[in-house]
Amino acid sequence: MKRIMSSLLMGATMLAIGAPALAKSIPNVTCMQTAIAVRETAIQKAFATYMQTVSDAYSKRATGLAAAWALTDTNARKQGIKSAWVSFRNTKQTAKKMYVKSRNALWITFKGAAKACHMETGEDTGSESLDLQP
Repeated sequence: MKRIMSSLLMGATMLAIGAPALAKSIPNVTCMQTAIAVRETAIQKAFATYMQTVSDAYSKRATGLAAAWALTDTNARKQGIKSAWVSFRNTKQTAKKMYVKSRNALWITFKGAAKACHMETGEDTGSESLDLQP
């Protein structure tokens, strides 16, 4: 009888210790849905920020070029035109770098969240690169 009770007690202890581990390994679809929703919202915000920055750069370039072409001094006009284009290029490059940096960080976060959900994403791993082309 002692042996049976001892076995039952040991079995209950093992179950209590193992139960949280089993619970953690159960795939959680709701968790994945939340992780995907967070990822998609973050991608949309990062892209919207990128697009707004580029749109502002086009407006600034137009204003700069208009002001440069209003100058009567040839050298000043050339410098103004060059300055407008350089500023435009730099702004676009910086915006793209920031978008790619944000995108990479949010995909890393998503992969961690997906792992915590104990599910494979089921998504084509090549799809991640589609977010790179702004």
